[in-house]
Amino acid sequence: MSGLGIHRILYKRWSLKAKHGMRRLHNQEHSLDPTVIFVNQIKWNKTVRMMVTVWKLAWVCNAMILPLSIAVLQINSIITTTFGRTSALMSIAFSCAGLLSSGVYVSGKLDLKHKKMESKWREASREPKSAQSIEFWASISLPVSSLIWFVCR
Repeated sequence: MSGLGIHRILYKRWSLKAKHGMRRLHNQEHSLDPTVIFVNQIKWNKTVRMMVTVWKLAWVCNAMILPLSIAVLQINSIITTTFGRTSALMSIAFSCAGLLSSGVYVSGKLDLKHKKMESKWREASREPKSAQSIEFWASISLPVSSLIWFVCR
């Protein structure tokens, strides 16, 4: 499922930025300076808090949309037309995808405080056009993308 470009927006908002470009970011990442390590940890913690807030909002919105989608499917004129039935079923599918992904992220099944996740974030911030970076930001944006797909369908 395409992220509708949401991953680019999240990259711009939540990526680790260096004051003097990506070369400086690469040098900061391998720095043993406790100040740099501490500042990066603070940035990561702030980013995690923002992510969790957005995921909670996406979870609530998807939780409200799912019963509405099921209710629309019960309308006789909707279920008899192919377009109406397909739209209602896609709404249910996207709502379920958004609920599942945001629920997993918010419930803590994905350990965001782990160093491995932080290093993926730094790597995704360094190389924004790499496949791993796009995959990271697209997976982070999945709950929001599902919600937007519901609106755009």
